[in-house]
Amino acid sequence: MRYYSVSFRNNLVWMFDEKTENSKDNFEKESDEKAGKTALEKLKEELAAISGVEAAEVTDNGHVIGIEAAEEDYPAVMNQVVNLYRRFDDSSIVTYDFQLNMQ
Repeated sequence: MRYYSVSFRNNLVWMFDEKTENSKDNFEKESDEKAGKTALEKLKEELAAISGVEAAEVTDNGHVIGIEAAEEDYPAVMNQVVNLYRRFDDSSIVTYDFQLNMQ
């Protein structure tokens, strides 16, 4: 399993939902723990569904991900992971994190 840090500006609930024009409703959605957990589960499912991914973990509200894949599959897999996050937030950055991978 390799671990990556991910930076993005938006709240993760908006990866799978759309903001409305009602800022009160948007704030409630962002504050809803259940909505946050649902978004994390959906993210994990999408990561696990990427061709070549053997296992996926998501922690720290989507800012840390673990990906397990065959060595030769990592470049293609990580390209799809980056595309997934970029679809959500075009300024997102996925970075291999040496600190997270030290054993």
